[in-house]
Amino acid sequence: MEWINTRAGQMQKSPIRKLFDRASGMRDVIHLEMGEPDLPTPAGAVEAADRAARDGKTHYTANNGIPSLRRAIAASPFANGLSYDPETEVIVTVGAINALALALMCIIEPGEGILVQDPVWLDYFELAKFVGGEVRHIRTVPEEGFRVSAERVRQALTPNSRVLMLNTPGNPTGVVLSRPELEEIARVAVEHDLLVVCDEVYRTLIYDGVPSASIAECPGMKERTLVVNSVSKAFAMTGWRVGFALGPAKLIAKMTQLQEYLNACVATPCQYAAQWAVEHFEAADAMREIYDARRKVMVAGLNSIPGIRCAMPAGAFYAFADVRAFGMETQILCERILEEARVVCTPGSCFGSCGEGFIRFSYANSIENIEEAIRRLRTFAARLPHAEF
Repeated sequence: MEWINTRAGQMQKSPIRKLFDRASGMRDVIHLEMGEPDLPTPAGAVEAADRAARDGKTHYTANNGIPSLRRAIAASPFANGLSYDPETEVIVTVGAINALALALMCIIEPGEGILVQDPVWLDYFELAKFVGGEVRHIRTVPEEGFRVSAERVRQALTPNSRVLMLNTPGNPTGVVLSRPELEEIARVAVEHDLLVVCDEVYRTLIYDGVPSASIAECPGMKERTLVVNSVSKAFAMTGWRVGFALGPAKLIAKMTQLQEYLNACVATPCQYAAQWAVEHFEAADAMREIYDARRKVMVAGLNSIPGIRCAMPAGAFYAFADVRAFGMETQILCERILEEARVVCTPGSCFGSCGEGFIRFSYANSIENIEEAIRRLRTFAARLPHAEF
């Protein structure tokens, strides 16, 4: 008897995890592949969780999260200056990925279209397929800086398109979509009656004063946008597993019902830790300054290596480097870099076919490790033939 259903059977192991697992058995490896802050969780958040646990706050909470955290989220910069009712328009979830999964499970009928930018975080594709959606790639190109445009969204549309998934600042590209770009995309969403699920988990990590906006701020969009975020990247709290979503009350209500059956609620002390974080945005600002310094070292170092070109990312904590000059599939190239240079990085093909020819390097690591990785990559690249730019 085969116990695994077709949808589960079709799930693929993350190529990132494959490289991580391979590297785990090796010595002297520098990890630049994971979206994992190396900074410690702020002490105030840890103390808030400890205090909650010692005060006996260790039981179930409301399925949509403790009221004080929902109020804090609605009053924070995560709300993008918009007014959300913390009772009906905010849900606390087990990380941002859980919010995305709950949303798609509540929205999508089998065969309905989900528009997904390419390249993007690979979990989008797997989630969309798992809920029975028909994935349509919004193809972006390096010549346009991998920017999602209204025209490219139109090109991906089909008559059964129902959801548009956006990620800005983008993983892996670091692209931050501007207000005018988002307004154009919003017009397409309204015209074609699309619900937008916007992943903004890197919204606190925008550099050089680059203007940013949420598509939820655009005219006619608050009522058709689910904003997804978390404390994971902003506050180095990936292991605490606290995310949240802000959006239309009817959708939030159904997500809350589904969460009751799947998770019940987020771990109670973790919610109090997240509340401390949301109420202390200065901690996120301090982390952004650290990542900014690393970003500059990483990009300058990559651009010093013959055969590699790298644009300066405007957001997130990844450099998306152009390695097409080596004329090699990026999966193979990354495997060689691991074996020969002891540096773990992520092939762009993991993020969709539009990412082929590029490699993602995370600068959520110390400057010392980044500089050593650059030295190793330079030595490795010197042994490879490459085309001149």
